[in-house]
Amino acid sequence: MSKHRPLPWHTENERINVWDELGCLVARVMLHRDTPEKWEETMCTADFIVRACNAHDDLLEACEQLLALLPEAASPYWPSYYRGHPTVTNAEAAIAKAKGRDHEQ
Repeated sequence: MSKHRPLPWHTENERINVWDELGCLVARVMLHRDTPEKWEETMCTADFIVRACNAHDDLLEACEQLLALLPEAASPYWPSYYRGHPTVTNAEAAIAKAKGRDHEQ
């Protein structure tokens, strides 16, 4: 995976621009119509980008640690009771998506 701008990211003032910790512009959320509703949606989108990116590494690590707690993770000989369980499948899919492998089978 390629390097990205340093975290944490944040918004300032008009809250449609996303900045990195060094003050460099990372992203600008475009406002298509200048109405109060669209302005609020644009600000919420920029805030969502910031929250998602800033939480990415912590969420990925938490999912990996939770899966590592399963008994079969400790031993390949453990019965695969958890394999195929919806929660495990969702966690594995989230990990793959976070690592950019969600298109692989």
